[in-house]
Amino acid sequence: MQTTQLGRTDLHITPLGFGAWAIGGGDWLFGWGPQDDAESIEAIHHAVALGLNWIDTAAVYGLGHSETVVGRALAGIAANDRPLVFTKCSLVWDAERTVRHNLNPASIRRECEASLQRLGIDRIDLYQIHWPLWPSNPTPLEPGTIEDAWQTLAALQREGKIRHVGVSNFNIAQLDQIERLARHGAIRGVRALFVVLTARNCDFDLRGGRVASGRRARATHRAARATAREAIPIVAAGL
Repeated sequence: MQTTQLGRTDLHITPLGFGAWAIGGGDWLFGWGPQDDAESIEAIHHAVALGLNWIDTAAVYGLGHSETVVGRALAGIAANDRPLVFTKCSLVWDAERTVRHNLNPASIRRECEASLQRLGIDRIDLYQIHWPLWPSNPTPLEPGTIEDAWQTLAALQREGKIRHVGVSNFNIAQLDQIERLARHGAIRGVRALFVVLTARNCDFDLRGGRVASGRRARATHRAARATAREAIPIVAAGL
């Protein structure tokens, strides 16, 4: 299957990947209903056999269960055939299964270690800040900041625990903040490319986090493509 270079990273990905949100199961706030783990693993193996070369998951999907299932699937794939693994941090949960947002460096480090263990791998190919904010749930005492999280991810990359750093669900203003951090040396030696992705039929306004439609949606799509073309080489893409 044809692949495309992801930004300016050394990752080359197929046009389609395997999205692992649903396989986290239904026993959590944002679940998609009950799932059969054996069928999920079979689906991942089938996708890889068809040529798909990346899996996107997150620690919070199923409160760790999606990553566990992905890890079990990876264990059944020969090392030379294993897909790239993309996962995310910043959403954590407690014993009552309440999801909270935390960008504190210590929390992100704990998340990274837990994800590596669940996935059964030594290094995450693309590690993303899942959400910059999480206003709908209780705020922890020390939630941290985007800058805290970014510096922590850069340190984890230098330590070899993650291959590339990225963001997810960031609006234009938040992407600009990351760009300024990189330009002014908050993170040194990290290179790749911001890629702002928007489907033609996904009427979502990145600038304001609002749903758009018709002519406005098309304008948003054009603006997003322009943003991707003009982005500077700093950190791996948000997907």
